[in-house]
Amino acid sequence: MKKQQNLENKVLDSSIEQCEVCKEPIQKIINILGTMKKVKVICSCRTKELKAMEEKAEQQDRQMRLDRVMKNSLMDDNFKRKTFQSWDRKKGNEKIYNIAKKYSDNFQKMKSENVGLLFHGNPGNGKTYAAVAIANDLLERSIPVVCVSINSLLDRIKETYNKWGQEGEDTILKNLANADLLIIDDLGTEFKGEWSVSRVYSIIDSRYRNGLPLIITTNFTMQDLKARYGDRTHDRILEMCTPVHNDKASLRSEKQQEKSKLLRELLGGN
Repeated sequence: MKKQQNLENKVLDSSIEQCEVCKEPIQKIINILGTMKKVKVICSCRTKELKAMEEKAEQQDRQMRLDRVMKNSLMDDNFKRKTFQSWDRKKGNEKIYNIAKKYSDNFQKMKSENVGLLFHGNPGNGKTYAAVAIANDLLERSIPVVCVSINSLLDRIKETYNKWGQEGEDTILKNLANADLLIIDDLGTEFKGEWSVSRVYSIIDSRYRNGLPLIITTNFTMQDLKARYGDRTHDRILEMCTPVHNDKASLRSEKQQEKSKLLRELLGGN
């Protein structure tokens, strides 16, 4: 009887299947009520794959919750067209492109070190495009991102505060912590007042305390930011965000000149 069982075990052992990728067994032999049976097991690469799927599903769920909360974000159809692939290398600032692309490619390290960016420079020269391209690239990888103008973000806080009081404002800030990356566009264009200055600090400080990265675009200089928001906010921004000066000429001005030229041609040179 024992010899027969040993023979059966050898036969079973010889037919154990292996994973085609990692070559680990995907079956094992167990004793079920005195009978040796083969059962399926999960190899290392399949375990890794399942974990990645679980993390992706969790990230997508977080993004859905963020989308519900941040209904006034910049993430519309126009937003989706601003990608690294559609970047016009002839017109766009090559320095900004390279910084934005490398930041996105190395985002997990940027996140772990709480490293952000501060795109500053004249209006209409591609700062928002660069920030949005980062957002789109990360969203393609199911990384939760919020991209919102400072005015829309403050309006959303005010709207929620009017309904729920301080608890509503706190909910917004807590939900922003679900975003691996927060992008605030056009900082400095909001109405200047004690409330808005205080809220800007709260938003930035919340990211800082949660160890989460932040990207800001602004037309302000560093001195302007300090004068508008004070030392606390200015210092927080510089501690979290590496300033990147975009000195490219205004793309909006170039487009306006192109359209004016086309109009003159259509009107016969008048």
